[in-house]
Amino acid sequence: MYGLNHPKQLLDKMKSDGRKLESDYDWENVFNFFVTASVLNNWVQGHYDLKDSSLAEVLQAKTIKGYPENVYDWFIDKSCFPNEAFELMEQVRDCLNICCHVCNASKHYDWSRKEDVDGVPLSIGREPVIKDYYQYFFTKTSPGLFVEIQDQNYCITQIRDILCQFYEGLLGYLENDFTKSS
Repeated sequence: MYGLNHPKQLLDKMKSDGRKLESDYDWENVFNFFVTASVLNNWVQGHYDLKDSSLAEVLQAKTIKGYPENVYDWFIDKSCFPNEAFELMEQVRDCLNICCHVCNASKHYDWSRKEDVDGVPLSIGREPVIKDYYQYFFTKTSPGLFVEIQDQNYCITQIRDILCQFYEGLLGYLENDFTKSS
């Protein structure tokens, strides 16, 4: 693609798209962020030829087993996670699924969901869905745009902050540690 030829450049674009989400939840900004984050996932898998590695299934959000041992060190600021006591990589998987499915739903014109299906966002809106005590206590209270998945509410800025740290750590790992062990 013209001007972009490395996942690090696409990560920079994702961060740029994410900065626009600080206070403006315009549909174009939201859509650009989700699409860039989803495409970055594909670029990482292709650029580093991960199809035969344990990271391939992790990046496809099929499992949380297969991450490098130091994966938790990638997250300097854990306050962006809705529930810091819950398995962080499950929440990363939720964020990866959100980006993939929002991008895919946009492509297929299907935004309506009536039931919770594993790994598929149930709702997107300016108000979080609060159905139980867990959601009441672990949902961000400041204004935002919220996505519900797996009975967990994520504000778009949480998704942004989680994925920026995740991809920053992942690319550092792939550039340094992964390529040395291959």
